[in-house]
Amino acid sequence: MPASVLVVFSGLPGAGKTTLATATAAALGCTHLSVDVAEAAMWRCGVDRAAGSGIAAYEVAAAVAEVQLTAGRDAVVDAVNAVPEARATWARIGAAAGVEVAWFECFLDDLALHRARVEGRSPLPGFYNPTWAEVQARREEYVSWPADVPRLDATEPVEALVGKVLGHLDRSARA
Repeated sequence: MPASVLVVFSGLPGAGKTTLATATAAALGCTHLSVDVAEAAMWRCGVDRAAGSGIAAYEVAAAVAEVQLTAGRDAVVDAVNAVPEARATWARIGAAAGVEVAWFECFLDDLALHRARVEGRSPLPGFYNPTWAEVQARREEYVSWPADVPRLDATEPVEALVGKVLGHLDRSARA
């Protein structure tokens, strides 16, 4: 039985994380965990944003990922992961489950296209989409990834990006 893998997509809102995570999870036949979906569910249940729901949403998604990984299943996560502390969550879960963590950073350097995607998104039920100004503010806080983390340009077709991800995972080597 091949070892499980935790695939983590990171990047600013509107950089293609969810689209790519959904397509990658479908290709792998595994669970897709979105921190935004977890946080939206918490808000619908009355958890106050000011009470740290963002941190809690990472932990909820991480707990579900750990269950999947421990059961021998792959898991795909999408979250902004703007700072090392957020990224440490996934490293901790990968280590606890004894699996590889495959990191990917999604980006969109075409600012006009990025803005159009941010402003044109439909919100999750009970969630909100950040404004372009909020995304720009997050860009200022975003800590760059190390050079060895693959960067995925969201201007490329999703199918091509999934192919790059699967090639990086080299699933045949894990069989």
